[in-house]
Amino acid sequence: MLRLGKITKDLNPIKIYQLISKLNRTKYFLSKFGFSESNFQNILNHPNVNLDSIKNNIKTTMHDTAKKTLSIEIILTSIIKSNPMYKSILSNMKLDLEDIYDGIRFLDEKDEFILENQIHARDSINMIFSRRKHKQVMLIGNESCGKTHLLKNLVKDSMYVDAQKLVKHSRATVSKNLNKSILSAERDILIIDNANLILEETSLGQDHSELFYKIIDKNKKIIFSMNTFAYNKLQSRL
Repeated sequence: MLRLGKITKDLNPIKIYQLISKLNRTKYFLSKFGFSESNFQNILNHPNVNLDSIKNNIKTTMHDTAKKTLSIEIILTSIIKSNPMYKSILSNMKLDLEDIYDGIRFLDEKDEFILENQIHARDSINMIFSRRKHKQVMLIGNESCGKTHLLKNLVKDSMYVDAQKLVKHSRATVSKNLNKSILSAERDILIIDNANLILEETSLGQDHSELFYKIIDKNKKIIFSMNTFAYNKLQSRL
């Protein structure tokens, strides 16, 4: 949870943005309204965008949106509002301040919506696996839709493996780690996140799909997860 008091005197607008610029919520919020990295930096670099103006705008933004908790979106909006040209900037982007406020409200509702969908997806996975012949599930969704949280926290008796970490190693090491995960007796379900990296030979990883046939013999179940873009790319190469 973010707190206004955490924005201390040793920070400045550039440092504040550096702290949050790599977060998925920051990227989602800015891309949602069409802000590029360069044009947001132009907003940020105006001399009137300083710590005091940002803190004052945080208070007014929280008041105007009826939010009691400081969020990434409120900080970004307050940076925008600190630029004296923000109305003109938003107008040129076919936006107004209320559009940005709606974005703040939407993301709170989005979090609740994602949780509901995670529970629904978990129940669907359980239903599929309850049928004896079904041992594999493919989970596909857009970036930041909540797949990883679902896989890590809501799927019981499972082992979570992120393929992004696996592919950093040699083929032999990847195969050894996958074999160990697949044959492990500790969990009934093996989860492979970012599975596209090990389901096809690419510049980022190697095809290890043949290893997953062992699941059938060992009565294991597996969930392959990947984002929509990666899935479409994978399908186009098959």
